[in-house]
Amino acid sequence: MNGAQTLLQAEHLHFSYAPDAKVLEDVSLSIAEGELITLLGPNGAGKSTLLGCLMGFLRPQKGRITLEGRPIGEMSFRQISRLAAYVAQDPRVTFAHTVREYAAMGRAPYLGLLQKPSRADYELVEKTLADMGIAHLMYKSYAQLSGGERQLVNFSRAIIQQPRLILFDEPTSALDYGNQIRVLRMIKRLSEQGYAVLMTTHNPDHPLQLGGTVCILSREGHLQRGSPEEIMREDTLNALYRSKLRIRRFEEEDRMICISEKL
Repeated sequence: MNGAQTLLQAEHLHFSYAPDAKVLEDVSLSIAEGELITLLGPNGAGKSTLLGCLMGFLRPQKGRITLEGRPIGEMSFRQISRLAAYVAQDPRVTFAHTVREYAAMGRAPYLGLLQKPSRADYELVEKTLADMGIAHLMYKSYAQLSGGERQLVNFSRAIIQQPRLILFDEPTSALDYGNQIRVLRMIKRLSEQGYAVLMTTHNPDHPLQLGGTVCILSREGHLQRGSPEEIMREDTLNALYRSKLRIRRFEEEDRMICISEKL
């Protein structure tokens, strides 16, 4: 983006889980403030692995990752968490925290050892849960929520963390259609507010709805990047998903849509 500060820079990443299990092959990616990137790719292509590398959870065998110009390998988890938040597909929680307490953990990067969240922290929690339309869940046990409810809480917790960059790993996968739309709208709003956002998805209609930048991670571990007009082509999508897909303009909504062939 013109004039926007680059927050994260990944250069020539190579990652394998084993010598014969190559996942990422010479992947380079930059994310600027206010930039919205949608990452597509087939199952097993390595989208989650790439996010793990970008957050410092995984260490690539080759390549360099910097966050605000600092090598991520030299940063503590607290330092990374003040700049970047990660929303996993299905985080495992074994403790019976209420939604309010679980969401307040987003403030952890700013608290000292054994320090509890302040009243202002809890006010931020309550406001964010209300904005997400889930204030009624505040005193319920997080562990007893449905998958879709958990995802909305995890989304809220990332916002409560107040990072500059948020990485979402398939944020709509467990949501009903109405909540999918709500989450996509919130993601677009975050970008408009200056957050940098990287979101993985299996739905090729998402980048057409959101705009911004589109990346495709191929089965061979190569990354392709461009605008929706450049990337969201029928031949590219057909090869990616090994299915016949069509890109058509929906005149009533003045936007492009992706549709499959008749079943």
